[in-house]
Amino acid sequence: MREFLYRVALTILLIAYFCLILRNVHCEEKPITLAVVPRVLIVSVKGTATVKVTWRIPRNLDNRYFSLAWISSEGESGSTFRDMDEKSPITYEKFINVTQGAYVFEACVYNQKKICVREDVEVQ
Repeated sequence: MREFLYRVALTILLIAYFCLILRNVHCEEKPITLAVVPRVLIVSVKGTATVKVTWRIPRNLDNRYFSLAWISSEGESGSTFRDMDEKSPITYEKFINVTQGAYVFEACVYNQKKICVREDVEVQ
């Protein structure tokens, strides 16, 4: 009976360990995320609107710098670029005035490789 209980306990421990490994593999934090709010907007009487761009880069000693760039179907564009270190903020925000057009926003983090995410915004 005692040997059976040991086997059951060992089986439970192995299953729990396996579940923790799976959770860590599938729940690993993305190296960079990007959110542009609102996704669709209408320009004001002045012909401009403001979008809020938020990007998040978890701290990692390998991260060297990041970039944010945007371009519109009407030819407007812009970018920002910044070095990073272990004390860099995790979340960044930028408010950008835009005019009519379809916009593509791209945020990238550079460590051993370039990792980018994109968001599309329609301004009418």
